[in-house]
Amino acid sequence: MVIDILEFNPEKIDKMLTAGKKIGYWGFIIHIEKSDLAKTVQKISTESKIPAVPLIEIDKYGTALSRDTYVIVGAEATNETEFRKSLRNPKISLITIDPNDMAKIINKQTINIAKQYYKFIEIPIKPLLYAQPTERHKILTTIRNTLRLISNKKIRIIFTTRATNIYEMITPRQLRAVLLEIGFKDITIKKILKQNPLELIITPYEITTIKDKNTLKVLEKILELGRRAGLEPAT
Repeated sequence: MVIDILEFNPEKIDKMLTAGKKIGYWGFIIHIEKSDLAKTVQKISTESKIPAVPLIEIDKYGTALSRDTYVIVGAEATNETEFRKSLRNPKISLITIDPNDMAKIINKQTINIAKQYYKFIEIPIKPLLYAQPTERHKILTTIRNTLRLISNKKIRIIFTTRATNIYEMITPRQLRAVLLEIGFKDITIKKILKQNPLELIITPYEITTIKDKNTLKVLEKILELGRRAGLEPAT
């Protein structure tokens, strides 16, 4: 029961959700560039009966969201200063770090700070999958050098595909194989692919007043699927 983060593409998102369900995903977080697309994601999820929730990046697109709009708020960090700033921003739940930037951001000091906040750290694997051999080796080395730090049980790490079409999607088994190749243990991989994404989805649910019945149904379905898989959000 794995959750992935996809990029919103109005012409392809329906096929991506359908394909994703067939290859083993049970829910999705959809990155949108405008807050008014949150309702579109909710509608697509309801009609397709495939759980999907919207994600928007605060630094690029602001926070003009109505009280009844469910959305995960994220930010991209390209350096240590941005990472520290995002950790301390109470509106942000997800911080995205390109694996090429991990060496500039992940260290003992920043990880110790991250332990103090209820934040989730996303590492998209697309740069790794599509890199040339020499560059791929460099990225793998970078991730492996931070492996001990990001494997800490108090760090909520998530690896995603950030696919923009069905051809960039990979199966949960393939994603797991990549994480094993990097050096993660099985128990950590379960948290990365299942437990942490589930808790990320529930986080805004706890702090936002939701009035839309369809949104509530999507979240309730995600929780139920999680429970069936033996997952429970941390309290």
